[in-house]
Amino acid sequence: MASNRQNSFQKPEDNPEIYRTLYDEDDDVIAEAHAYRAGNFRFNWNAYLDITLVLKGAIRLHTEEGVFQVSEDMFAIINPNVGHAALTQEDDTIVLVLTISEKYVKKVCGFLPVFANECSPERADGPIQCLVRALTASFFQSLSEDRTGPDGDFFARTQIDFLLAVLQKHFSGKRPAEKLQEKSQQQRKRTRELIRYIDRHFREELTLSDLAEQAGMNTSYLSTYFRSNTGLGFHEYLIRKRLAYAVYQLNHSDDSILDIALDSGFADIKPFYSAFRRYLDLSPGKYREALKAQGGVGQIGGSTVLPADHETVQKKLNQYAGRPVILSACL
Repeated sequence: MASNRQNSFQKPEDNPEIYRTLYDEDDDVIAEAHAYRAGNFRFNWNAYLDITLVLKGAIRLHTEEGVFQVSEDMFAIINPNVGHAALTQEDDTIVLVLTISEKYVKKVCGFLPVFANECSPERADGPIQCLVRALTASFFQSLSEDRTGPDGDFFARTQIDFLLAVLQKHFSGKRPAEKLQEKSQQQRKRTRELIRYIDRHFREELTLSDLAEQAGMNTSYLSTYFRSNTGLGFHEYLIRKRLAYAVYQLNHSDDSILDIALDSGFADIKPFYSAFRRYLDLSPGKYREALKAQGGVGQIGGSTVLPADHETVQKKLNQYAGRPVILSACL
């Protein structure tokens, strides 16, 4: 089953042989993992804790918290609602992504921790890093076709619980943990309606007042409500949506940068450049130059989701899960 990680620009068909998804008793997603061959990046964010593990090659990960070089066997931790994008650094780079819902993170931890993203080659083979890789691999393998059923689900959930305990103990960030409020069904429905409206109209001249009028809410109240229920302010969400669309267009068209900026909803080129540099640490022109160096705009494929039985994926997961771990060095 495809997760909320996919955006409306590129959504692969549901495929049980690609995604490894664990559900709770209410059929909500607890965690999901899939492997993909990295391509030209798209800007993305979601309400999941994201563990990005490089199985082969290397990526440059751009996040709001910095730019990180992530090589083979290294992993990055991306907190929920943090904008991020990954650009491949080597041919045939393969990445495994494990996402855990923030709702489940809070359930296990009692709150929503903020994790530090420590991508360090010197520590890539340390006992903690080995344990994180082993738990990520065993989660994926426990949900393989020949292990489906209550036993596979139970084992997969224990791997997620253990992984969260390890992350909380060894990767807690300097920022304070975030407190989450339980959202009612009515709140979730209203939030989905607000998001859908923005997603339909983000390329237009859309303001908070427009959204408030559409929702029948006071602008001040809506501003607070939106941030409380999405983790982002209205303008921040709008900029991210426009930027995601613009990056997709840079990958798939030869239109001018100005035309792409305007078509994506930016008022002019300046705020587009500002948003691009803020999140991706380079200019749209430099990004397009990198595309051309790899084969030309419109000719480069995006990320390709790989089947779970892909040879490299299976080889690396068996390597991670089969390596002995000294727990005393991790606890």
